[in-house]
Amino acid sequence: MKRSLLLKSYFFFTRNTDFLFKKLISYRVKKGKEDPIRLSERMGVPSASRPANKLIWFHTASVGELLSICELISYVGKKDKTVDFLITSGSRTSAEIIATRMPKRCRHQYVPIDTLKATKAFLDHWKPDLAIWVESEFWPRLLLETKARGVPIGLVNARLSKKSFDRWKIFKNSAYNLLKVFDFIFVQDEATLRYIQVLGSNNLNIKGIFSLKEEARELPFNSAIFKKLANMVSNRNTWVAASTHYGEEEIVADCHKMLRSLDPKVLLILVPRHPDRWLEIKKLLVKKGFEVAVRSNNDEINDDTQIYLANTVGELGLWYRITNKCFIGGSIVKIGGHNPFEAIVLNTAIVHGPNTYNFKEIYGKLNKNSASIVVNNSEELFFALKDLMLTEKATNLASRALKITHVRKGFTEKVAKEILAYL
Repeated sequence: MKRSLLLKSYFFFTRNTDFLFKKLISYRVKKGKEDPIRLSERMGVPSASRPANKLIWFHTASVGELLSICELISYVGKKDKTVDFLITSGSRTSAEIIATRMPKRCRHQYVPIDTLKATKAFLDHWKPDLAIWVESEFWPRLLLETKARGVPIGLVNARLSKKSFDRWKIFKNSAYNLLKVFDFIFVQDEATLRYIQVLGSNNLNIKGIFSLKEEARELPFNSAIFKKLANMVSNRNTWVAASTHYGEEEIVADCHKMLRSLDPKVLLILVPRHPDRWLEIKKLLVKKGFEVAVRSNNDEINDDTQIYLANTVGELGLWYRITNKCFIGGSIVKIGGHNPFEAIVLNTAIVHGPNTYNFKEIYGKLNKNSASIVVNNSEELFFALKDLMLTEKATNLASRALKITHVRKGFTEKVAKEILAYL
């Protein structure tokens, strides 16, 4: 395949620049964004042996993408017991979460940096029989070097935002070079289908339009911890602010202050998207006059606790089970929103902001069917939660949302069938 000028330039730059990437990774280690114990994986040096069986490699960007494929991996593993799995991702949080949810016959590695040396070392060791990219994190060298070795490549849960599409349009030839690598594609929504067709022509092998996140299993939880925490909050009205980002904690805190004027015992469980921000968040909350307990400090929730700062990884399933109402972050600030299916499947009513383009289709359906509430600021969030706390609306809202997501099923089976055909 003839490469675009941009890709040729990229390949030239990344051919012998491992030293630059090492400096970047060292900087990220200082910021706590890289695992210092497993840095060799980023250079393509494995920390685990390759299994003797056939190997399917899944590459994910981060936590949401990783969780969306656990059910798919389990399903394929049951259908073909002679296959093993490799998952790669780039974030420490994703590695920590998959360690607790690893499907059978599966191992995790950090994705190698996109240089010739690291990519070659990675592929020489793992020798995948099939590669599956999840969503939209395309590392050009890794993709094209994999294809050059004759490995079939699929793309599942493909998603392109309007912003990403506009950017890729400028480099349309490069986008086409990358999209043509995939032997099959499953897209999340109609918008992504249109964008991909514009970038890659109508000749791409698109197999379906749906998201595996709709069939993700219920988030796990520790039953003993759940029982203990549930007892602590049994006599209190409780709500969760999940996956919040910078700028949203202040909105959530101001809302909670208004809710406390109605019910002084109301409790907020605040779950930041990036738990490493917890000290910054706690300072903000204390400055606003709140009594804050911190999960990672093993603080108890007592009668004086007004906000419980849940700054641990992989416990969202616990918090969604403790309450029946939540605000999902990344949606008032312009992040694009986070996965609503995790809350829906646990019968938790959803409030969210207007910026939900990461999950445009499902949030659109929720809004259209009055199965979620959209808010723009702390005052609107207050009125939404006040309504949910004083009426049966939370139960009704959660029920409507669950019915919507139950309409379309069988996606995992369809994707698994396509994967198994390549083995």
